[in-house]
Formats: sequence, C-alpha cells, structure tokens
Amino acid sequence: MTWKCGVSSAWAKGLVAMARRMGELPATRAALVAGEVTEDQAKVVCAHVPAHNDAEAADLARVCTVSQLRHVLGRYVFTPAPEPAADDPEPEAEPPEAATPRPRRFVSFGWDDDGTWQASVALPGGEGAPVERALVQVRDDLFHHCHPGAEPWAVPTDVSWAD
Repeated sequence: MTWKCGVSSAWAKGLVAMARRMGELPATRAALVAGEVTEDQAKVVCAHVPAHNDAEAADLARVCTVSQLRHVLGRYVFTPAPEPAADDPEPEAEPPEAATPRPRRFVSFGWDDDGTWQASVALPGGEGAPVERALVQVRDDLFHHCHPGAEPWAVPTDVSWAD
C-alpha cells in the first residue's frame, strides 16, 4: 500500500487496521462514507472502540477533533458487551481468537517520515503503572538536578516530558 498509494508506512498501517474493523462498526462506516467523519477520526474509533459501542463512538466522532478522540477513547474503559436476554436467540459462535480479546500490549519506537523520533507504548494498567512511575522519577530527578535545593514536593513546571 505504501508503494502503490504513495503513503507513509504508518498511514498505510492505520488504513489497513481501519479496513479490518469496518465490517463490525457499521455506524462508523456509514459516517465515513457519508463524509461526516474523516479517515483520521474513523481510524481512532477503529483502534479503540468495541463493536457494541460503535453507534456512540460514531456520534462522538462527528463532533470531536482527532486529538480529542485520541484523548477520550484512548483512556476510556469500555464496559463488556451486554449479555443477551434469556428469550433472545443464541448468537452464532465466534472464532476462538475473537472470543477473548487480548489487551493492547506493545512498545514501539523509531523514525517518522519527517525525521522525528517517536515512541509509543500501550500496556495493561498493571504493567503500565510501573513504567509511568519510572518516567515520573526520571523527570523529577532532572528537575531537581536543574534546581538543586528545591523542595522535594515541588512540581516540575519548567521541565517538560520531552526533556
């Protein structure tokens, strides 16, 4: 896709991931086809939203920017799909790999097309919390190195996460 369409590998990966989910997200697909949401908005929905929350996410995507969607949907903890009522017909069995979704878990880093180095991490909460604590500790250490004698409880205001 990168070669044939002339897009970056990151953009191509996002489009492929979006295409794989479109069949299970009809409201998002309809909004995309109607031009009510952009490809970028649809990619965020496809990356974060379970199928049973498709309609709500499509409505949200219509009124949010891509950045807002990433912020909200990337942190939102979705509830499991509701159980079918006793008088509902039995749903068709799902393939085993789709029956139990694995939590998103990855660490990637590398160079973007514009020469920027990027890092991305997605870990379950129990694994992500120690990583966050380590990053906070390094940031605090840098702040106190730049401001010796500062109170230990001082909040680093002039040391950014990028520092």
